[in-house]
Amino acid sequence: MDYALTAMLNPLSNMLQYEHLNKFNEVQNDLSSLINLDILKDYADYKEIPAFHSKKEELFNQKNDANFSKFKKAYLKLVVNNPGIFLSVRLKTFLATTGFDHYPGWEWETGAFSLKKVNNGIIKNFTSSSFLNRDFGGNNRIHIIRLLEGKNPISITSPLPHLYIFWNLVIVLSLLIIWILITILRKDAKMFIIASSILIYFIIIFCTAPAIYFMYYFPVYLVTYIMSFSYLADINKNGWRKKIS
Repeated sequence: MDYALTAMLNPLSNMLQYEHLNKFNEVQNDLSSLINLDILKDYADYKEIPAFHSKKEELFNQKNDANFSKFKKAYLKLVVNNPGIFLSVRLKTFLATTGFDHYPGWEWETGAFSLKKVNNGIIKNFTSSSFLNRDFGGNNRIHIIRLLEGKNPISITSPLPHLYIFWNLVIVLSLLIIWILITILRKDAKMFIIASSILIYFIIIFCTAPAIYFMYYFPVYLVTYIMSFSYLADINKNGWRKKIS
C-alpha cells in the first residue's frame, strides 16, 4: 500500500496548494478517510514527499484496504477533473528531474553510494579484501560521483554544463518521438510497437514519479539512446525501405 501511495501523494500534495479544485468537495471525505490532508498540504514539495517520510504517523488517519480503495478512486476523480493543474505540478517534478531546476538536492553525501566512513559490513569486507577495491585518495570517490552526475565537485549548488546535456530527458523524449515518426513513415509495425511502449512507460512515470530522482526514467533514457541509434544505423546501412528483421 505504501509504495502505491507514493505515486499519488506527491501530485496530490502539490495540487492541494490550489484554492479551487474541481470536484474537491465531492472527494474530500474519501481522501480524508486515509490521509490527513492538512499535513499533506503543509508539507507539500514537488521534489519529494516530506509528509510521508517525516510525518508518517500523523499523516495517516485510518490505514486499511477499504480506505485505500476509496482514496484511489477519489484521487483519480480529482485528477480527471483538474487535468491542467495535475500536468502543471507533474511538469515541475519532471523538469527538476531533468536538470531544469537549481535545487541542490539529489545529495549523496549521506547516502550509501558515497559514505565517507564505511560502516556497512559487506562494503567493509569488499574494500579490505584487495588493495584494488579501495578508494584512492580520500574523497575522490565522492568527487567522481558528483562529476558524473553533473555536479561541481567543489560546490553542489553549481551544476556543470554537461548535466543539461547527458542527463536531459527532453533530448531523450525528442529522440523517442523522432524514432516513432520514422517507424510510422517506414510502416515498421514491430519497431513502432517497441518505441510506443517506451513512450507509454515514460507517460506512466511522468504521472506517478514520487520524487525527482533520475532512476525512475533511467530505462527510458537507456533504451531510447541504444535502440534509436541502432535503428538509425540500420537505416544508414540497409536503406530506408528495408526493415530490421
